[in-house]
Amino acid sequence: MKSYREALLQRTHSLTSAFSNPSTPLSDLLSNFTTDPVPTAHEHGLAELAPFLGREFKGHEGLKQYFGLLDEYLVIERMEFEDSHRWGVDVELGVVVLRGSARFRAKETGKGWDETFVYRVELVDLDGGEVKVCRYEVWADTGALYLARCV
Repeated sequence: MKSYREALLQRTHSLTSAFSNPSTPLSDLLSNFTTDPVPTAHEHGLAELAPFLGREFKGHEGLKQYFGLLDEYLVIERMEFEDSHRWGVDVELGVVVLRGSARFRAKETGKGWDETFVYRVELVDLDGGEVKVCRYEVWADTGALYLARCV
């Protein structure tokens, strides 16, 4: 039987693998999230810079909106995450913190930039021992996004 730590790492790996593969259907990405408690996504930054920044997206409908906005505004290429042995794991809180990097391009201008970002993934243990994501947070370089969106 796997440990709770292993379950946290496995679900986080499933989420990052789904997100970093552009051909992953949205339904597969969303399958990593809980339905109860209500899942949330929050990308930190000024809401004035992009409609997916600085606000809370709640429930699966909110997650669909968040990931839809990312797809509407950005092209994400070469997304990679550091090795999971470097991830910060807090078993008591059910939190995994990790770093990733990717090449981003603003769809409206075609301007691109390379960026490193941080995820904080909070997970819960559901009945039956399944672990799912209940809170997904991102810290990224919103200034680079702003500059790339300027014509």
